[in-house]
Formats: sequence, C-alpha cells, structure tokens
Amino acid sequence: MAIKKRKDAHLCYDVPIYNHIWPYLLQSRCDSLVFYDTEFDVTNTMRFVREWNKSHPNLKTRLSTVLLAAIIRTIALRPKVNRFIANKTFWERDDLSLSFVVKKDLTEDSPETSTPLYFDRLGTFEETISIIEKYVEDTKNQEPTAEINKTD
Repeated sequence: MAIKKRKDAHLCYDVPIYNHIWPYLLQSRCDSLVFYDTEFDVTNTMRFVREWNKSHPNLKTRLSTVLLAAIIRTIALRPKVNRFIANKTFWERDDLSLSFVVKKDLTEDSPETSTPLYFDRLGTFEETISIIEKYVEDTKNQEPTAEINKTD
C-alpha cells in the first residue's frame, strides 16, 4: 500500500466504516454540494455590532465579519467539519482557513479578490475580526491591477 501524504492535511482514521461508501456514491465534486435555505434573525447580532463599535473605536466590525468569525469558531470547535475527501480517502485540514470574495466597490463591475486567510484555533474574537477587517480594508485600498483577481 502506498503511503498517502498531503502537505495541507492528514489522514482521518476515525471515519466510521459505513461512511466509506460516500466517495463511491458521490463521485464528482458537485455531487456533494448541500443547498440549504434558511432565515436567521440577526436583530441581536446587529445590536452587538453597534455596541462593539461604540466600545472598540480602534477595531470596528460589521455583520459579515461577525458571521465569518462565527464560522471560524464553529470549525475550531468542531474539527470534523474541516474534512474533505480526495481520491476516495478522508482527510482533515491541518490549518484553519477561510476564503471569501472582497469587492473593491459595491458595483457590479468592481474588481474582486479572494485569498485564504489563516486563523489560530485558540484565537480570540478580537484577533479573528482584526485579521478579517485588515484584509478587507487592505483590499479596498489596493490600487486595481491585473493581479487583483488572482486567487492563491
């Protein structure tokens, strides 16, 4: 048996045997997509954002940043969510990363960019939103070039 290695992930050995059928049933990447439609009441979250911005004038945030921070915290607390299947093998990512699109302006023709951001699993809320907000602001202040649409 060949040794299986990846530079970005490690093998998962605790996958229940009955889950090993999934790579054979869902053979393409698109087969595993989940489309889930739901609504959330963000009234309390918007109140939190307003209060946060009042009490932290040097580290302002927005609703989208709070939602991304919640995703990061969820993945940190539930590492099995950070798994994927490649070549019918189950892998768990070594890093905690998130990639999202940032548009320079809120116009349809505005350039956009996407780069993975890496987070510490034990990072605080302040550290997480600091990384996200810095990336968003740096992207918005960046001069448009041919490289802005390049993804890593």
